[in-house]
Amino acid sequence: MITIKLALDKRRVKDNGTFPLVFRLFENSLTRNIPTGYSIFESDWDEKTHTVKKSFVDYGEMAPRLRDQHVKYLGKIIEFERLSNGIINIQELKEFVLSKRKGKINISPIYSSTITTIGGTQISC
Repeated sequence: MITIKLALDKRRVKDNGTFPLVFRLFENSLTRNIPTGYSIFESDWDEKTHTVKKSFVDYGEMAPRLRDQHVKYLGKIIEFERLSNGIINIQELKEFVLSKRKGKINISPIYSSTITTIGGTQISC
């Protein structure tokens, strides 16, 4: 079962003393981090609820964006589980979650010009 949660990455302290916020993907005993682009001080992090404290200066701006990212990633995880046939590679999952591509590839924009078949008949896309 794949899970995702917001985490403060305490392994990587920045020069200003803040730590990056990441979404952490879990599958069996394997994990992968997805950066959020946000960094906060440890004092602004609630370890019990895995959320940014409401007392954080930019909470009103950051919290909705993180919620939206979380919902988007959950949707991608569900889509990945449907397409994976039960075999899950955590790195492929991370790449799928971060991709902007949908599950199917649309070749129509690639071949928008006229395609000539072997028999010489022209088919326009």
